[in-house]
Amino acid sequence: MSTNTPDDADRCQQLSVARSPAGTVTLCRHCRQVHLELQYMTLRFDAEAFRELAGLLVFSQRRIDSDPSLGAQLPNDPPPAGLMH
Repeated sequence: MSTNTPDDADRCQQLSVARSPAGTVTLCRHCRQVHLELQYMTLRFDAEAFRELAGLLVFSQRRIDSDPSLGAQLPNDPPPAGLMH
């Protein structure tokens, strides 16, 4: 549960960390939250949760890159039975 008050929004100071066609990462100096902006959606994380997510994404991409069978299914192929997106 957040303890932010309406005044906290006035103190929010976003610092740009990274930007690409996929999205933007900013860090708030005041609340220390990392904001991950992906098109029309913004996800907010504390620093540790963002670090965990970043590690998960790096690990996943390395597995996909190193195991051709993981990338064999085309994006438009239906998922295997019992698997939901």
